[in-house]
Amino acid sequence: LIASSRANSPLPAALQAMWNDNLACNMGWTNDYHLDVNTEQNYWLANVGNLAECNAPLFTYTKDLASYGEKTAQTVYGCRGWCAHTVANVWGYSAPSQSIAWGLFPLASSWLVSHVWKHYLYTQDQQFLAKEGYPLLKGNATFLLDFLVKDPNSGYLVTGPCISPENWFIYKGQSMGASMMPTGDRQLAYEILSSTAQAAKILGVDQAFADS
Repeated sequence: LIASSRANSPLPAALQAMWNDNLACNMGWTNDYHLDVNTEQNYWLANVGNLAECNAPLFTYTKDLASYGEKTAQTVYGCRGWCAHTVANVWGYSAPSQSIAWGLFPLASSWLVSHVWKHYLYTQDQQFLAKEGYPLLKGNATFLLDFLVKDPNSGYLVTGPCISPENWFIYKGQSMGASMMPTGDRQLAYEILSSTAQAAKILGVDQAFADS
């Protein structure tokens, strides 16, 4: 990570870090950004390993992706805020991918932006939280608030239809990927909404939004 994601790197580490430059089209998954765990996993040890500065390219990329993700949220779902799906790339691709079975995962953006909050928890850097972290969290939380719908049977707010990354289930003898409120969405939605509310409280901003 020190070699592939320095503070001045133009892009964060991709599926095969940075060592497939100019060969990506011949590599598995074109060396893109998979937001259904791979990209996030690259950075899980950054703060733990005292390499917080290696997060900088990831946060710059997330900010750029969010600007494209605003159009995706509006066009695909009619929602405010921003979202991105399983596959992303250096050009800000944030739309659902080729297959519902693995690509219909708008909360991939929530998984990605959760690292912003983890970075703050480790560093306690309120300047970072105010200038970079909170706007990203709030934008994704705004998407979630618009995206959630009331389940007519339970009355609970749910996401969907969405997939749970790399997971399928059998229904009436058929393998399926999409469902309402998969377990992964439940965890990610809770994490982003609660951390955004906490961040707003820490910064003393948007209390009405946090209460919503």
